[in-house]
Amino acid sequence: MIKSVFVQNYRSINEGQTLSFVKSNRKKAEHPHYRKAGHVELACAAAMYGANASGKSNFLKAIASLQQAILFSGDNKPGQPIREHDPFRLKKGQENLPVCFEIEFISAEISYTYTVRFTR
Repeated sequence: MIKSVFVQNYRSINEGQTLSFVKSNRKKAEHPHYRKAGHVELACAAAMYGANASGKSNFLKAIASLQQAILFSGDNKPGQPIREHDPFRLKKGQENLPVCFEIEFISAEISYTYTVRFTR
């Protein structure tokens, strides 16, 4: 199960943003929408909400870009630009910093962290 997703320097997301599926300490009662995974309880679903143009769609695009990077990175030729590279551009110098995607997940009671950082 996915524990969290982190995105930094991608499209409209400058500073790092995390979507966490870990059950909040404020939720005291048992709830059918959480599953025990390792030593934590994780939500089976999440909702993203916020004002228009606040980065919700770009966060989802980042997850899709992470998937593309994982599935097709072997197809990249040396010197060829990475298609998923779309850094934050509203701050001078950001285009030279790496885009970062990170996903934490638990499988068979083992926690894994998969991080991808890349420049053009």
